[in-house]
Amino acid sequence: MTKINIYDPRAVTLKRMKKKGSNSFTTSQDNRSLILKLIWKNSPISRKQLAEETGLKPATITIILQELLQQGIVKEHGIMDGGNGRKVKSFTMAEDFYAVVVRITGVYVKIALYNINIECLYIEKIFFESDDNIGEAIKLIKLHLKEIEKVADKEKIVCIMVGVEHIYRFIKNDYFVWDKMRGKYCHIGKVLHDETNYKVFVNRAANFSAYEAWECFYETEENKNNYATMVNIQMSYDLESVVIVNGEIMYGMNGLCGQIQDMKIERDSDKTYKDVATVPVLLHRAEELKVKYPDSYIQSVKNLNIRDVIEGYNRKDALCRQVYGECIYHLGYFIAQILNWLDLDMVNIGDEMPTTREFLCALQEEVAKYCEKEKAERVRAAVGVRESRRDPALVGGAKYTFSLLMDELEIY
Repeated sequence: MTKINIYDPRAVTLKRMKKKGSNSFTTSQDNRSLILKLIWKNSPISRKQLAEETGLKPATITIILQELLQQGIVKEHGIMDGGNGRKVKSFTMAEDFYAVVVRITGVYVKIALYNINIECLYIEKIFFESDDNIGEAIKLIKLHLKEIEKVADKEKIVCIMVGVEHIYRFIKNDYFVWDKMRGKYCHIGKVLHDETNYKVFVNRAANFSAYEAWECFYETEENKNNYATMVNIQMSYDLESVVIVNGEIMYGMNGLCGQIQDMKIERDSDKTYKDVATVPVLLHRAEELKVKYPDSYIQSVKNLNIRDVIEGYNRKDALCRQVYGECIYHLGYFIAQILNWLDLDMVNIGDEMPTTREFLCALQEEVAKYCEKEKAERVRAAVGVRESRRDPALVGGAKYTFSLLMDELEIY
């Protein structure tokens, strides 16, 4: 029998069970959540395995599975080895549940559809054409929802999960986004719900990418006890970071933990990290350096995009190497300081930067100038071909959606 991951006893469901006591309805709901999450994470899985992992009686497992099968949330997957030469039924999640995940920056909006197996079935990235970012974002989301509803049954789309960037505030336990045209913060979750009639949940896009980074760290580092501290840095049109301790994101008093972009790079300087390590700054610097590098690859590029600078870096273009070299110089020092301070298990950095081993090594070398080499090697970044469907903010948002809905919001 294939060994499955041990379910973490400190996970949310079991913590809630301890807090709420033995109320029979609450216990029943929590048992269902626990079973669902195990099936989702470890399918195909048998009744016997579910009983072993949860400690629940086989009869209880059978009752819960029958209910989930009748509701179409779980389905039979086939026969598997049950040990001692026995063949037993296995179960997996039904595939016809979907999440719409939206990422809104100050420059573009991405909208994607994922099924419960985190397979991307639809994705579009659209740059804004006006200064009315919020109004235009809502309009674009509604437009693409019509296309998404041709791909997936509207009744099976459990929610729209929105990841926000740029200017936002945590107000009344929700994220409000700055509406430039109206000069005030907009409750984008409520507006989008009223316009579409979908359940809408809003969080920081950086939190979603951090959730995905933690999932990858958990799976690849054999860190099965969930004890670790990490920081996820997202460098895009804004610069943000997220702190995760033992699998839980630190929100801070006002929901804004990890705002590094307004931190000064030096005591006696007015420059902050957003002035040296964000996409607008890198593009501006690339334009400045054209005079110094007349033979640069980007001289012939019209409407310069940050992906052009990344492509130039990968081509070993001297101008693009200088642009990202200066970025490495500033971020390397900052990362070394937080590694020294918190002794982190990992610092993950990503988004609008080269996804090559060479770039990662250059960053680690800069970090190593200010801390032990072993600590510098804890810096990680995605390496490989860049694809929008694998955007950590979108993938993390999809995973977070299904995990949250199973655990807290009860889709069943």
